[in-house]
Amino acid sequence: MTDEFDVSKRSLLTGALAVGAGAAVLAGVSQDATAQLLESGIDPKSVLSKVKKGGALEVGYAQLPLWCFKDAKTGELRGIYKELVDSLAKDLEMTVNWHEVTFANLTISLRSGEFDLFGSSASYTVPRATVCNYVGPLWSKGSLAVIRKVDAGNFRRWPI
Repeated sequence: MTDEFDVSKRSLLTGALAVGAGAAVLAGVSQDATAQLLESGIDPKSVLSKVKKGGALEVGYAQLPLWCFKDAKTGELRGIYKELVDSLAKDLEMTVNWHEVTFANLTISLRSGEFDLFGSSASYTVPRATVCNYVGPLWSKGSLAVIRKVDAGNFRRWPI
C-alpha cells in the first residue's frame, strides 16, 4: 500500500509540474512575474497566505480509534490522519497545533476559524457539505453482505 501511495503521489506531483510548466510556457510569463501575480491575489487572511508565510497549521480533530486518537498510556496523539497531517505539514514546512473538538461542533469550529482544517475522519453529509469543503476520499469502501454458510446457496445474485 505504501508503494501505491508513493507512486500515486509521485504521479500527481509530476502531472502538476508538467501542467504548471506548460502553462508558463504557453503564457510566456516569467517566474518572477508569476510570483508577483500570486502575491497580489491571495487573501491575507486565507490559509494559503499562512502557508506562504510559514505559520503554524491549526488542525482540529475528533477522536476516533485507528484514525485519530490519544494513546491511553502516553496521551500522545496517534493514528492514520495524524500521520497524514504531519506529512502535509512537513511538505509545507509548517508546524501543527492540534485542537480537539467533537463531531457535533466540527463545522462550527471550522467556520469560526478555530482551526484551518479538520484532520480526522468526517462522513460526507449534505448539511456539512453546504458549509465546508471536502477533499477527495483517501479510499472508498463498498457494500458487503454477511450470511451464514448454510444459507449461501439461497443468495446467488444481487439484489435479491
